[in-house]
Amino acid sequence: MSADLMDEHTKYLKLGYVRAHHAQLPADAARKHWTHAEFLQRLLDGEVAARQLRALERRIALARFPVK
Repeated sequence: MSADLMDEHTKYLKLGYVRAHHAQLPADAARKHWTHAEFLQRLLDGEVAARQLRALERRIALARFPVK
């Protein structure tokens, strides 16, 4: 898959972590001899962590805590 097509698909699917790391992570996987399942697991773990962080940041902003 071309880089442009990968970028387009990940943008459409709103996979920000995958979009940001789809070039670097395969090199890490090859160097560390990950299986396909390990590679996919790490990619999905990163996406989940990024979404959880954004959700937390959004909730904190919506809470409108008083700031000094």
